[in-house]
Amino acid sequence: MSYMSIAKILPKRVRVGYNKLLVYSGVRVAGERFLGFSFIFGLALAATISYVLFVLMGIGMTMALIAFGLTYGIFEGGVYMRLWMRSDSRRSFVEGILPDALQIMAMNIRAGMTTDRAIILTARPEFGVFEEELKRAGKKMMSGASTRDAMLGITERIKSRQLETTIKLIIDGIESGGELASLLEQTASDIQNTKLMEKEVKANVLMYVIFIFFAVGIGAPLIFGISTHLVDVLTEQMSHFDKVKVPDYESTQVKGIVPMGSFSGFGISAVSIDPDFLVFYAIISLLMTSFFGGLTLGVIKEGSEKNGVKYVPLLMAMSMGIFFATRILAEVMFAI
Repeated sequence: MSYMSIAKILPKRVRVGYNKLLVYSGVRVAGERFLGFSFIFGLALAATISYVLFVLMGIGMTMALIAFGLTYGIFEGGVYMRLWMRSDSRRSFVEGILPDALQIMAMNIRAGMTTDRAIILTARPEFGVFEEELKRAGKKMMSGASTRDAMLGITERIKSRQLETTIKLIIDGIESGGELASLLEQTASDIQNTKLMEKEVKANVLMYVIFIFFAVGIGAPLIFGISTHLVDVLTEQMSHFDKVKVPDYESTQVKGIVPMGSFSGFGISAVSIDPDFLVFYAIISLLMTSFFGGLTLGVIKEGSEKNGVKYVPLLMAMSMGIFFATRILAEVMFAI
């Protein structure tokens, strides 16, 4: 049974979405073949890990099934996010060099070149992926394809709203017979001004980014590390006393003091909270905080929570490292 046959089992919406994502990310592999391989490999990896945990480490069947689901979900999510980040990287690169490309195209048109020739000569090696798209569009126009079809083909392989808007402006300018060179220069100027405004906004929110990064990556693990160690110390100390009773008033009556009543004995029982449970709770809380903190950083810095996924591993590693380092340091400094 081939990978493509396995992929056909999945919903059509999933297959279409992966096909588009592979095209946007520049991966030249058949979408259904890639999806089938990812599906089978993810299942095999999850089954192997859950089997090892169940047989070698002796965890229960329920925990093994949970490990299976988590492993498969993390693997598939990681594959999807890797493709999305690659696609977003291509988008950012194209949007960064787009003003320069438009200005070169405008100069070529002002030099008397035809539109298709100007587009082909605009393609430069430093434009990377955009060079291939410009050459492809120019060749289509020279071979007789319509300007609209040739230019819109660029947006089918690079997912960028800014690029799509620019291409539509160029198409409208060509079809209306307007001054295309002036339109290109004005569009390039507007894109550059927009980027300057985005840089100013990022500079203004830098303080919020620093605060969130410090709170999630440093502050929270420090507090959790100290508090969980304190619970460990209290639990150890209280374990030496089954019950400490305070004597009755009459047994400690001092001569000359008028009794105001008697106090019945009361006790201080041992701490009933399991320290291991608190450590587990702290780890889960830090991981969840790091995950949502990373998404928040993505929204603040780049306007999309997906762009914050790249910060999640760093925050998780940082918070875990500081948490365990704090516990070790507190144990050494406050050892009794």
